Amino acid sequence: MTLSFAALPALALLAAPALAQDDGGLYLELGAGLTSTESMPGLIGDAAFDTGSSFNGLIGYEWQDAWAGLNLGLEFEGLWTLQNFEDELLGSGSSLAEDFTTSAYLFGPKLTWPYSEEISFYGGLGVGFTTELGIKSRGDAASAFKVVDEETLLYQAKAGIRYNMGANLSWYLQYRHVVADTVEVEDDFLLQSFDYDFEQDLLEVGMRYGF
Repeated sequence: MTLSFAALPALALLAAPALAQDDGGLYLELGAGLTSTESMPGLIGDAAFDTGSSFNGLIGYEWQDAWAGLNLGLEFEGLWTLQNFEDELLGSGSSLAEDFTTSAYLFGPKLTWPYSEEISFYGGLGVGFTTELGIKSRGDAASAFKVVDEETLLYQAKAGIRYNMGANLSWYLQYRHVVADTVEVEDDFLLQSFDYDFEQDLLEVGMRYGF
């Protein structure tokens, strides 16, 4: 699986004329991208995923030149991802697994280095919790696998580049790595289960608007 073609819209944006850096303060971000999720270790072999999609939105506040020329931001973010299973059978006798959906909220800091008036580089960390880890099944079997507890701790690290289009508007390209605590996946009808260490890699493009 490859995520490289997600960068093409961002490369086009980087060729556009730019204005000045924003002045910090409150901002909103909306983005979308591609996801690659760690295979799920089913009872009859690993179940791989196709490349999936992600959507995110956040509200943040930034203090300029907070430390050693870096800007400090604090962000509260919502993240949603969807991936189809490539290998759909998780256990003998169970329904086929069609897709895997995640929803989560995260909070954390971000440091930004204003390289020039147009370009900034940033990195951030976050911690939060999932509100959905859902396995959608299909088929005629009487049983299906599901995540026992869909609410679990989630951690992330991200890094990216932002290109300023004006005093309030900018575009970004970022990479994100997300890890959750181990969850149990079970078929309670056939009384079979396994543990899953959930990890995702995401490549995203989006827009930021400062107030």
